[in-house]
Amino acid sequence: MKERRILPSSLKKYEKYIKEPTFLLTEPVHIEEDILDNSVKTQQAQVLTMESVRIDFPLKPYPAQLQMMSKIIHALNNSENALLESPTGSGKSLALLCAALAWRENERKKLEQGSEEQSEVTIGKRERPPAPEDWAKRFKCEETEGSCLPETEYDPPPPKISKPSNYLINKKLPRIFVGSRTQLTQLISELKRNTQYTPRITVLGSRDQLCIHPRVSKTSNKNEECATLLDKQGCDYAPNTAKILKNPMLRTTHRVWDIEDMVTLGKKVQGCPYYAARKLYESAEVIFCPYNYILDPVIRKLLDINLKESIVILDEAHNMEDAARSAGSFEIDDKTLNLVKIELTSIIKGGFKIETYRVINAYRVIECLFDSLWGFINSPNNTYETSDFNRRINIWSGSKMIRKLQELNITDDVFTNELIPAYKIVSNHAEMIRKEKENNVINNELETGDSQVKIYRRECLSNNSLMIVRSIFMVFRFLFRNDRNYVDDYRMALMKRIEMEGNGNKKRKPNPDSVWQYKLGF
Repeated sequence: MKERRILPSSLKKYEKYIKEPTFLLTEPVHIEEDILDNSVKTQQAQVLTMESVRIDFPLKPYPAQLQMMSKIIHALNNSENALLESPTGSGKSLALLCAALAWRENERKKLEQGSEEQSEVTIGKRERPPAPEDWAKRFKCEETEGSCLPETEYDPPPPKISKPSNYLINKKLPRIFVGSRTQLTQLISELKRNTQYTPRITVLGSRDQLCIHPRVSKTSNKNEECATLLDKQGCDYAPNTAKILKNPMLRTTHRVWDIEDMVTLGKKVQGCPYYAARKLYESAEVIFCPYNYILDPVIRKLLDINLKESIVILDEAHNMEDAARSAGSFEIDDKTLNLVKIELTSIIKGGFKIETYRVINAYRVIECLFDSLWGFINSPNNTYETSDFNRRINIWSGSKMIRKLQELNITDDVFTNELIPAYKIVSNHAEMIRKEKENNVINNELETGDSQVKIYRRECLSNNSLMIVRSIFMVFRFLFRNDRNYVDDYRMALMKRIEMEGNGNKKRKPNPDSVWQYKLGF
């Protein structure tokens, strides 16, 4: 049906909200004149068509919603970025989700149609299959009787038309990542209650949000406590992850859920919500997560988040600068630095199994780096400026920072030729062990139903230590790029302070038994 690019007269006064050719009205779309009134008079669903994309909208859209959806569809059709702003209370979240999901659904239908057409073309070119051998014999006269068998036509069996594989179609379709700082619950609620779209989703969260183990969930360092418990085969929830994944709540008609739903279900079936959410990520069409999961390359690597060929929606974008600055920064105190050193030393001395000398040598290189940083932090020769009575600080920037790093034998050449190769080996080795352990926790239960899942002892850096190593290498990559474009964006700060005692309304005072605590930051 031919599209009308001229607005109907009933919408002429709202032409400022709808800019051609981004928003196209087609004949099947029925929109009353009062659709753009500030108050929604009914809750009747609307079917809109924008640039040939059908959008099933649950309400009568506000002008801001119309404009936002039109811009989103236009950006997606042209593979462009879009920076959109909408007034508070204008229904931005609903417009975002409906437009993105409608565009993806439209792409899915086009892929299915293209696959079917390709199948028909292939069938048309296919040669007629050879006749079976006994077919020819049926037309030969039998010499003994002087007669022929009845004349017959050979009808070869019709070629089978295979439907396009849903797996292949979904693999080609872009996934949608929705990142937000504080509005994830609201976004999921909009999708769950106010739309007819039911994509497969997952919500990526931390163990702080998803852990339900009665002891681990109350600790301050849930990541390490969880890993330790898995090593000792002491967690009763992780091996039951399959009970969550097989639950009807996550099947076709109930695929939209939030963190609260997952935690409730985990407690009900005694399964691990954290690992269930991670497993659901593999087949999810829409992924909700805090947007530092999208911005921070260290977190992306740890959670196997691949943004290539994906649609990325970042809500609350006014916080992006702070989030990006935080993702590009790094800080570590002397206690944490010492813990990483202890782990590295334990691995090198044979506390864990390592297969090759190449891996051992890589760990030694990383150990030398952390020894150097440890010596720098605790050096008595460091000079500080007084910040207040219990804190001292020193800051280096630009070329002074680079010279200080060179004094620690962290140079361009050392970083490129020694540190980077060692880092890749250590990181890949830790990643391999981590995935092996997670697969033993989840996949064995899924495939065999055996509740006794064998957990291998960790043979590499812990998750926390690995994130520290990755974070400092991320900063060094920015500093030692060939063009040095980012050097002036960084400051290196060394701070020492005395821990204060007292809490609440009590006046805090220096602990007479305390010592200086050190922190290094970039």
